[in-house]
Amino acid sequence: MPLLPFLLRALALVSLLALVLLVLPHLPVWGLVLAVPVLSLPLARVGAALIAVQRAHRLSRLSRDSALAGVLAGITWRVVLALALAMIVVGLALPQLMLAGPPDLALFLSAFPIFVLLRAGLSRWAAPHLAEPFRAALTIRWAGAGTVLVLVLLPLLLSLAGIDAPAPVTAAGLAGLAGLAGLAPGQAPQSALLEQLLAAARLMENIRGYLFFRSEAVTGNRLLGLVLAYGLGGGAVAALASGMACWAALPRDLARRALRRSVLSDPPRAGPAEVALLSAVLTILLGFLWLPLMAASDARLALLPPTHRPVPEAARTLQLLVMQVERIGAQDYRPGTIAALQDVAQRDLDRLEADSRSALQQAVRTAAAGMEANVDPFLDHYYSLPADYTRLGLMLTGQLESRLGRQLSEALGRGDPTAPLERLLEQADLQARLSEGRAARDAAYAAILSDRRLSPPEGARIDVLQSCAQAPCLDLAAVARQMEAGLSGRIALRGGSGAAAGLVAGVVVKKLVAKGVLKIAAKALVKVASSKTASAFGGAAAGGAAGAAAGSVVPGLGTVIGGAVGMAFGAGVAVGTDYLLLKLEELQNRAEFHAQISAAIRAWQDETLARLSGP
Repeated sequence: MPLLPFLLRALALVSLLALVLLVLPHLPVWGLVLAVPVLSLPLARVGAALIAVQRAHRLSRLSRDSALAGVLAGITWRVVLALALAMIVVGLALPQLMLAGPPDLALFLSAFPIFVLLRAGLSRWAAPHLAEPFRAALTIRWAGAGTVLVLVLLPLLLSLAGIDAPAPVTAAGLAGLAGLAGLAPGQAPQSALLEQLLAAARLMENIRGYLFFRSEAVTGNRLLGLVLAYGLGGGAVAALASGMACWAALPRDLARRALRRSVLSDPPRAGPAEVALLSAVLTILLGFLWLPLMAASDARLALLPPTHRPVPEAARTLQLLVMQVERIGAQDYRPGTIAALQDVAQRDLDRLEADSRSALQQAVRTAAAGMEANVDPFLDHYYSLPADYTRLGLMLTGQLESRLGRQLSEALGRGDPTAPLERLLEQADLQARLSEGRAARDAAYAAILSDRRLSPPEGARIDVLQSCAQAPCLDLAAVARQMEAGLSGRIALRGGSGAAAGLVAGVVVKKLVAKGVLKIAAKALVKVASSKTASAFGGAAAGGAAGAAAGSVVPGLGTVIGGAVGMAFGAGVAVGTDYLLLKLEELQNRAEFHAQISAAIRAWQDETLARLSGP
C-alpha cells in the first residue's frame, strides 16, 4: 500500500482515538458502551480478513461441496470472534491510555513507523517466497506481530541498558490525556464504571511495580523483575497500536475478504442467509448482552461509596505489602546499594593507600641503602689513630660504650638518608589526594544508583533498612585520616614522632647494643689498650738508650738533650707500635664489625617493610 494513503488512514484513526480519550471522562456510561465497539471495528476487520485467508488454506483440503466446509467457510463465527477479541483489546487499552504520559504516547505512536519498516523488510525479503493468495495477509500479520513485540520489548531493553524508559503504560494518576480532558488529579470521571477501569489500571501498575521490586530485592535478578513488570502491562496497548497500523495498511481486496467466504481464489460474497445470521448474532451480543451488562454494572457501582468499590478494596490489600528499601536522600534503592557505594569508595581509598605505602617502602629501602653507604666512612675513622687515642681518653671516664654508640649514630645519619622518607610522611595526605579519582568515583556511584533505583507501588508500606544523606554514605575524609594515622604509626619510632635520620640510626644502634656488638667492640679496644703497655715500656727503653747516646756526644748538655731525644724517640716507637696494633685489630675485626652494623640496618629495613605490608 502506498505510504500517503497509509498515513492518512492512520491519522484518521488516531484522531478518532484521541477524541474518544478526551471526551470519554465527561460522558455517562453510554459513551464507553459506544466507544469500545466503534474503536474495535477496524481491528475486527483486520482480524476477520486474516482469519479468512488462514482458514481458506486449511479448507482447501476439503471438498467445496462438503457441508462441513460450507459451515467452516462462513463469516459469522469469524466476524464474531474477531470483534470479541478486538473489544477486549480496546477495553483494556483505553483506561491505560487515559493514564499515559507523553513518553508512553510517543511509544504508542511509534507503532506506525515500526510497522512500516517491518512490512517493507518483509515485502522485500519474505514476500518473493510466498504464494500470491497469502502474500499480503502474511506480511501484514507478521509485521503486526513484530510491532507488538517491539513495543513490549523496547522499554525492557532500554531498562536493561540502564536508560530510564517508562513502561508502555505508566500509572501517574489522572495525568496524560485525562488531564487534558479537564479532569484534575483525584477527580473521578462521570461514569462509575470508567472510574473503576481507571482505578484497575492504576492498581495493575502498582502490582507490576511491586513484582518488579520484589524480584529485584529478593532475588537480585533485574532481568526477572523487568520481565514480570513489563509482561503484566503494555500488551493491550501494543496490540491496539499494532491493530490500527494493520488496518491503515490493509489492501482493499484483502479488506473485502472479511465479509466473504473463506475460499482461496475468487471468494464469493456471503449469501443473504449468512448476512442475516451475522446481523442477528451481533444484535444479540451488542444490544442484549453488551449494553445491558455495561449499564447495570455502572448503576451498581454508582450505588456503592467510592471507598467500598471493588478496586479500592483490592488497593487496601496491596497496602498490606511491606517494601524493604535503602534510602539515599529522598530516593529509595534496593537493599545492598549503600554497601555497593561504600565498596567503591573504599576500593579507591585502598588504591591511594597502596600507592602511598609503596612509595614509603621504596623510601625505607633508600634510607637503609644510604645508612649502609655510611658504614665504611665510619669504620675508616674508627680505625684511625686520632679516634683510637680519643677512645683511650674515654676509657678513663667509663663512657666508651655510650660514646661509641653516639658516634655510630651520627655517622649513619650523615647525609640525611631518611630525607625522602620524611618528605613522604609529611606529604602522605590522603584527604588531599581524594580529589584525584573523584570523577571516576562519581561515575561509579551514578551507575550503581541508576541500576538499583526503586519506585515502590503507591500505597505500599516502606521499611527503610538504612538511610543516608548522599552517596557514598561514607565519611571519606574521616577514613582517610585513619589511614594516614595508620601509615605514620607504622613508620613512627619509639621515643620520637618522625623518621629523622638520628632516630632511625638510633634504632639501628639500639639493635647493636641489644646484641652486645658495641660491648664486644669496647672489650676489643680494652685489649688493644692493654697491648699498648708493652709498647709503652719498649718505647721508654728505646728512648733511654737513644738519650744516653745523645748525652755522651754533647758534654754539659747531655742531660737535657738525652731527655728530649729519649722522649721523642720513645713516643715515635710507641705511636708506630700503636698504629701497627690498630691495623692488626682492623684486619681481624673490621669485616665482622661491618657485617654486624649492616645486619642491624637490614633488620630495621625488614621490620619497617613488614609493618608497612601488614594489614
